[in-house]
Amino acid sequence: MDDHKLSEIAIRVSRYFRDFLQSDFKRAQTPRRRIVLTSDTGFRAGMRTAPYPALDLELWALLSKPTGEELTLPMTPRRYTRPVSASLRKVIQEQIHAIPETALVSVRNAVIEFARSTYTSAVENPEQWIDSVQEELAKEVGAQVIRPLVAHLDGPLRQQAYSVIDSLLAAESDLTARVCGDLNRVLPEVLAKLLATTDDTALVDAAINFLNMEGMRAGLQAFFENFVAADAYLEFRDIETYVATGDSMQLYLYLGALKYRNAQYPLFFVPVHVTRSEDGSGYSLKIVNHLYANRSAIDFVLQELGAGLKREWVSPITERITYITPQQSIFEIVRTLFRKVANATDLGGQIDFSSAASEVATASVSLSSALYLAAYERSDEALINDYEEMIDQFNRGGSNVADLFKGLVEGVLMGNAGSIRAEVEDEWEKLPLVERMVFDSPIPLNEEQRKVLLAVRNPKGKIVVVEGPPGTGKSHAITAIAADCAFNNKSCLVLSDKTEALDVVVSKLSDAMSRVRHDRDFPNPILRLGQQNANFRKLTSNATVTQIGAYAKATRANREALDAEREMRTTELKQSIDKTVEVLGQVRIAALQQMHQHEFELADRAPNILGEIRKVSDSSLLPELAAIVEQSEVLQKYVAQLIADGADDATALRERVRLDACMSTTAPRAESTSWNLFDKLTPEQVRAIQDLLVKYQHLRMPMFGYLFRGARVRELEARLNQLPTSRPLFLKQDAFALYDLVVGANLLQRALEAEKLDAHFALAYQRLARGEEPSQAAAIALKAFGALQKANPAIFDALMALPKADARLWVLAIVFLREWLENHAAFAKAPAFDYVGTKDSLERLNTSIMNSHVDARLIKFMDEHRADARALAGVIASGQKFPEEKFASVRNSFPVIVASIREFGEFMPLAPDLFDVVVIDEASQVSVAQALPALLRAKKIVVLGDSKQFSNVKSSNASIATNDKYRADLVNHFRSEISDKADALERLSMFDVKRSILEFCNLGASYSVMLRKHFRSYKELIGYSSSTFYGHQLQAIKIRGVPVDEVIQFDEVDTEDYRCTRGVNEAEGNFILEQLLELIEEEDPPTVGVITPFREQQTYLSKLLFGHARGREFEDKLRLKVMTFDSCQGEERNIIMYSMVATPGNDALNFIFPVALENAQESVEDKLKVQRLNVGFSRAQEMVWFVHSMPLSEYKGAIGQALNYYADALERGAASADQTDASSPMEAKVLDWIQQTPFVQEHQGEIEIIPQFPVGDYLRQLDPTYEHPAWRVDFLVIYRTEKGPMHIVIEYDGFEFHFQKGRQIHVGNHQRYLNSADVERQLTLESYGYRFLRINRFNLGVDPILTLSGRLVDLVEMALGETISESVADLQKQAAGLASKEMKACSRCEEIFSLSKFYDPALKSGQGGYGRVCMPCKDTDANPRNNRAGGKRRWSKTKTRSYRRWA
Repeated sequence: MDDHKLSEIAIRVSRYFRDFLQSDFKRAQTPRRRIVLTSDTGFRAGMRTAPYPALDLELWALLSKPTGEELTLPMTPRRYTRPVSASLRKVIQEQIHAIPETALVSVRNAVIEFARSTYTSAVENPEQWIDSVQEELAKEVGAQVIRPLVAHLDGPLRQQAYSVIDSLLAAESDLTARVCGDLNRVLPEVLAKLLATTDDTALVDAAINFLNMEGMRAGLQAFFENFVAADAYLEFRDIETYVATGDSMQLYLYLGALKYRNAQYPLFFVPVHVTRSEDGSGYSLKIVNHLYANRSAIDFVLQELGAGLKREWVSPITERITYITPQQSIFEIVRTLFRKVANATDLGGQIDFSSAASEVATASVSLSSALYLAAYERSDEALINDYEEMIDQFNRGGSNVADLFKGLVEGVLMGNAGSIRAEVEDEWEKLPLVERMVFDSPIPLNEEQRKVLLAVRNPKGKIVVVEGPPGTGKSHAITAIAADCAFNNKSCLVLSDKTEALDVVVSKLSDAMSRVRHDRDFPNPILRLGQQNANFRKLTSNATVTQIGAYAKATRANREALDAEREMRTTELKQSIDKTVEVLGQVRIAALQQMHQHEFELADRAPNILGEIRKVSDSSLLPELAAIVEQSEVLQKYVAQLIADGADDATALRERVRLDACMSTTAPRAESTSWNLFDKLTPEQVRAIQDLLVKYQHLRMPMFGYLFRGARVRELEARLNQLPTSRPLFLKQDAFALYDLVVGANLLQRALEAEKLDAHFALAYQRLARGEEPSQAAAIALKAFGALQKANPAIFDALMALPKADARLWVLAIVFLREWLENHAAFAKAPAFDYVGTKDSLERLNTSIMNSHVDARLIKFMDEHRADARALAGVIASGQKFPEEKFASVRNSFPVIVASIREFGEFMPLAPDLFDVVVIDEASQVSVAQALPALLRAKKIVVLGDSKQFSNVKSSNASIATNDKYRADLVNHFRSEISDKADALERLSMFDVKRSILEFCNLGASYSVMLRKHFRSYKELIGYSSSTFYGHQLQAIKIRGVPVDEVIQFDEVDTEDYRCTRGVNEAEGNFILEQLLELIEEEDPPTVGVITPFREQQTYLSKLLFGHARGREFEDKLRLKVMTFDSCQGEERNIIMYSMVATPGNDALNFIFPVALENAQESVEDKLKVQRLNVGFSRAQEMVWFVHSMPLSEYKGAIGQALNYYADALERGAASADQTDASSPMEAKVLDWIQQTPFVQEHQGEIEIIPQFPVGDYLRQLDPTYEHPAWRVDFLVIYRTEKGPMHIVIEYDGFEFHFQKGRQIHVGNHQRYLNSADVERQLTLESYGYRFLRINRFNLGVDPILTLSGRLVDLVEMALGETISESVADLQKQAAGLASKEMKACSRCEEIFSLSKFYDPALKSGQGGYGRVCMPCKDTDANPRNNRAGGKRRWSKTKTRSYRRWA
């Protein structure tokens, strides 16, 4: 695209966005910022200070002081009062009731007739037609109701001791809006129906329902109750409540007023910061010295005056914002500007800005110097300045930021962002299990958050989009990104339009950093910029720098130890996980199944044998048993033969096997022919043969052999043949055979003697002589007998005690013994480790490293730029314009900076790549116009939000007609100069102020993900939002440990004797009050929020509850907040109570919620209604409590569907927690074990046991493909501790019950007991705070009850304690010692010792003193041979304790 054309588009976009931020594109043609005393919902929105003389006087005094001084004002009860007569209230009440009903009838008829008569003009401009109908309504209400009422009240009010009539006249437009408000809200919808159908029935019905006598009187009475309040504190409290319950509201002090026609505008205004006193007795107001001019109002009035007088006009005010120096007062600046406005309005010389000045007026305009405290939306001045700077840079020929903006525009219009999704997913999948479960991070992260970090770290791509449905940990993800930047020495800017969201991020990050500090209130260097909560001065103060410096010094001294321990713990934890997968992964389910089949067979045939085998646990027998089992068939045949041969008693069987084993040792010789030379032999005869052979050998001569010894040889042969030979033997022929016989027989004799079977020699020889082959199975049998003897002698006895010996039982017993010991050994080998505790320790070590980076950067800044720091602290504190050239050093000193998206531009230059990462939270509520300046300052942008929740209020309320005009101008220029292609125009549509930055970034995101893990509440609570708005994708991780009726509750109240209108239900209000009074009496009260569809009910409830005698306790103990479905986004409480308001006779809920959800998102009006449902029903953490005034069956439309969803969930409930499955003996048995454990007995009052707990459902949340094994039963044990409830999931692997004899066995896809995915799922769930105790028959020992109790105790101690890091503990101790000056660092070795180590008696001429070098170093100098290796202490391995086993 041509550079010039691209610049022109960029300029037009900048102007479009700037103008929107200036004017908000409101429908009304008059300026937005007006003096409004009461909102259209009855909330106090402003108050004039003049009726309270003391308050007015003090404010004027503050305005006259130099702004360098503290401009604070206390606002406490009865401090500023005014007298009010009781009769005045009565007069006002009577005048309101005197308003005739015919007045409202006339208004309704006039509005309906006007709509009918102007209907034809609506076709050309529907929005302008709707505006005209609303203007007609306001005109008629003013003429028929308000002005007559004000006229009747003029006399009584003027007789009062205070001047209020001028305030009443100024509030005329507010009164009109109060009466019209309800009807105004629904007019666009009913008029749109009229336009679409030509049927005015809906308009008539709306006029009757929303403009009636009851509602009008209630609204006017509520207005005047506030109007005539006698205590300024009460008025102010209502204003503060309005600010607190509103969206992006701010309190301002208005300076001077300009009235034109029926509207009154502030001339100037300054922000006011409000803090509540610690004791709750009042407020403190601090005036900020940023002076804003209401230029749009001043210019509007002058333009109108100029047009009427047909003269040129010039704006007297050139700057919207004035930065006042500490030496100047607000008064002196405003007085000068006020005079310019007076001159411009032809009132110069008649009035001055002063407390004594009276209002002056011309025929068209009036001017006063009155002061007002008022609530209004926060200003976008800093963003406007950014756009004006960009426009100026374009006009001057461009700049780096202009080029960057052009590049951004070109990217949206022409480019396609490269995706890094595949890279991120591939990188994650390639990570081994241990790398996924053990990683370097200061805070815990789940898989989704880890992937977000991978995307942020990836050098490719600029934009990362994170969709975060309710309760899915967006703030935690932001904290993780900020911590990762700090950990890796990168810069991060966190922005949001929600102060509460920024507070959460700062709190989470600070809490993480403080976990390893020696002081939980340590001033962590997280920079907060803005008018509120700014902390630069505190962080750069001498006290803070000294404190951080001491900690940094301690960290340097312990860095080696920190790194060593971190490496050691990481390695050990990874090895433990790997070992767990390896060991338990080797346990095959098929093998377990086979073992149990053998067990069932033994139980049937020989239960005594089974009982004795189960007592064995010595796994050292396994190699021996394995060799025996390999020969099990041979063994069985051999034993069967022995039994058949008559060896059917223990003695005979043992002797026979031993004899056979001895014979087998001579088996190779027995195969020779020598054994058959004799029919039988005794040991004595063998020795005789041996003796004859010796003599025969002696007869042999060297030269002649036996030539001359024949007689002697024959004599020996005669003696030989006297033995029981099988044939005649001759020494010459048979000598060698006889020699072989003697050797074999001696071997046999020795073998028999060794087994004490020497008496059986003759029998053994006789069998061998007959040619019997010794069985090789004898040796196997002998080993089997020996193994059984070692394992448990009673097994052999039990086998032999059977009435008839069975060879199959012998083999079955040995095979089962081996299987039994193998499984015992496998589960015993599973390593004992505490994943959560060790991981927590690692996170602390990583946090210590992160803190060292953060601390070092601040210390360096203070060392090199101390003077700048002091000056900048003064600039920020005094609200002066920040010197942009100094920002680079500030950014480099604080790796994490947090600021409002409306204000951050005040403190930093508009320069490209200013931050490594810019994060925008609640991005769905930030308009693209507000966020683009932030994008220009970022190397990488991360936006987090929820497109299913509310969008930006400012852009939502923008006039469609005005916005379309700007859009049309942009589109027409684009068509004529660049392209008219449909796809290009579609891309251009992204530059629309009604689009959020979330939508905008989705177009060019290089990586996008939706967080699905829901942590806030239970699946029963988030289920409606998940199923209705997120396609059932939300995975509720939080385990419900209470009955469902304690999570969902409905209460229908009786409305008789209570006032109930379309928008107010006093019966529900009183019911809620009663419940709150009970809740604050609880020992540990829950936090509570109240949500209602109607702003009128919100107003009523706020006054009822906070005005109650215990209203302060509601705030302090319950953190009570009263909200509407429109104002509750971002809030969460333990209990959310819903005041539904509607009654059978007054049901206007379909004006708030959609009639149906189908296709509702396509309509702008219905989209807002749909979002109300999602936002409103996703705020609860523990319980939803519906307070309603008509049967659920009478609720219609989408709200009826929502209520019935929760009613159905309540009715479905869950399996009874006090009953186990009667068909499951396993479950009853395990429950009995748990209940009998000493641990449970000792803590009965604090423990609840829930059987049949569906842990598989929670694991399936982590992995939809997960199949929970049928052999497991699960229990949830809730142990209530001082630190809160602890959830322990006890899983019992009931193999012995599942693999029952005769059952159809099904193991599904579970080939192994555990695989790596199983381990990952369980560790992940443990990291969410749920402790697992997996038990089975192999790891419960001889006494399951005591074993289980001990493991529960270990688990609880592990969870409630902290895994102590020696190096972190040393660091904390030394940092505290340095801070208290009880310790000091040696300037030579840099180690830190107690002060006593530095005392040198030789200093100060022998008087002694404390030196800079420690005495150990000085001793080393004096004795070089004692020199230590290295200068720093070596870290020793941290002591570890024994933790539970995984299996």
